[in-house]
Amino acid sequence: MQSMQLPPRMALTAQERESPRTYAEIQIDLLKRIPSKYLDTKRKQSATLTFIPWYHCCQVLDDYAPGWEGRITETRFTEDRIFVTYSLTIHASDRSVTREATGTEVLKELDKEGNIREIAYGDPSSNASSMAFRRAAAGHGLGRYLYDKKTR
Repeated sequence: MQSMQLPPRMALTAQERESPRTYAEIQIDLLKRIPSKYLDTKRKQSATLTFIPWYHCCQVLDDYAPGWEGRITETRFTEDRIFVTYSLTIHASDRSVTREATGTEVLKELDKEGNIREIAYGDPSSNASSMAFRRAAAGHGLGRYLYDKKTR
């Protein structure tokens, strides 16, 4: 897989990447708008949702917050859903900050006749994990504006 090249207005210089930065400095970069070519859309009922795919989220974190750590901290199931909690820690020169978020996905869907229907894309656990990871990253500022209907 090729590395995503961030545009000059988003990418850090080699010197900036190597020098210790405070959490506030990292967060200022994470709060920047993401160029549209790194975003994707999907239809959910009657709405079109814009999001940053997980692999682009990883690249932005690698560029702005080298050494970040993430892990799934909990997975729960109900009869028809999976719930995943993801913990994302950014290490900065002044402190380490952790944000947690959840993601959920339907395990099975029924069509109008009551038959089990295949989920459109990906498996439920991967989808829920991706959602939780992207939401935890938004907790640090990355793509947070995408969740605000007024500022999209």
